[in-house]
Amino acid sequence: MIVTNELYGMASTNDFHSARVLQFDDATVETVRKALTNAVQNRQEHFPILIDSFGGSIYHLVSIVDMIQQAPLKVCTIIQGCALSAAAILGTMGTKGYRYAGPNATIMYHNIRGSAEGVVPLMKTK
Repeated sequence: MIVTNELYGMASTNDFHSARVLQFDDATVETVRKALTNAVQNRQEHFPILIDSFGGSIYHLVSIVDMIQQAPLKVCTIIQGCALSAAAILGTMGTKGYRYAGPNATIMYHNIRGSAEGVVPLMKTK
């Protein structure tokens, strides 16, 4: 029996769990946490994370990376479609030897950006 939550991208059978990352938000972090916890409790050998995302919040990415680094099992990252920005970084966080990208996958990194707005004299004083 396969249970799929299309909105948040979690798919699992009674004894196998995985997560799909389509965006970086609170719901995705919670989905990965629940699926990873279930995988650990079921003594799953590895935990696949399927990635197809245009990226998003670095804060949500860091939450997922922390979970991956603390996981006592092998985490497989599989890029299907595109992995841009934060999603590209997530793709590199799988266990060594368990990082995959489809033959037509698109991966894009970019430099860190920042900006400021306001009146120049006020910006200079702060």
